[in-house]
Amino acid sequence: MLDLKTLNENEKVKRLFRQKRVKKEYCVVDIETIPQDLDFPFGNNENIMAERYNHTVAYFQEKRWDKKLPKESKPKKKSTEEEIKELEAQHKQEAEDYLNYIQTQKSIEPSLAKICLIGIKTENWEEMIYSFDVKTGKTNEAEILNRFWYIANALTQLQPKFQFVTFNGLPFDFPMIEVRSSIIGVPFFDLPKIRYRTDKHFDIRMVLSNWNVFGLGNVDFWCNIYGIPLEPEFSGKKIIEGKDLSYAYLQGDMEGIVEHCRDDLRKEEALYLKLHC
Repeated sequence: MLDLKTLNENEKVKRLFRQKRVKKEYCVVDIETIPQDLDFPFGNNENIMAERYNHTVAYFQEKRWDKKLPKESKPKKKSTEEEIKELEAQHKQEAEDYLNYIQTQKSIEPSLAKICLIGIKTENWEEMIYSFDVKTGKTNEAEILNRFWYIANALTQLQPKFQFVTFNGLPFDFPMIEVRSSIIGVPFFDLPKIRYRTDKHFDIRMVLSNWNVFGLGNVDFWCNIYGIPLEPEFSGKKIIEGKDLSYAYLQGDMEGIVEHCRDDLRKEEALYLKLHC
């Protein structure tokens, strides 16, 4: 049985261990992406989407006309005009739903998205990297990536035991940064993306889900679990939700996107410190 003196000594060791872990240099990284306007060599985006829409409608018509409809609604000999119109409307709605789903995926696919902002936060400073032209309403993605790689290189060179901190950065943020850099032609190096290791890259989501890519929970979910307060407002302004970032970008509201990213960095840093010390 441990006496009081031994327990006090153990507490001292624990405190010392925690202090050493907290002192490790870290950098929280979070990116914001939006769909980009594609311009293929063989045609513009509108023609491609129209062609895809027609193919999708034809697919649903061929797939569901005889096989998927309930028996009672199958035409016996000839379909009336009302039945035909009803089926066509159903096929078009299914096609539109499918295309809307594709549109939402454009923000997470490196070939269809672009990075409009990268947030970086350490224990002592933070920087929001973005380059938005108010007149044209466009982002200079090359400038954003060049600045990020300059900072990332400086931090990794100056701090041998430096650690990146992300939320879902292993399967999304870091691959997105690297692939977008290669597409644009920005020089880059390999960011740490090794599974089951946290010394160079501490992915909060992977740790909390036991490295399950399909694990439950976003940042807000885990903040609620750990008792980290969620701020509905930041600097006196309501924080934009992630699903509304594309609309905010079209409105030229980069300030709102910056505040959204800054709030994500705050929550991710709080989760990291809860897990790491």
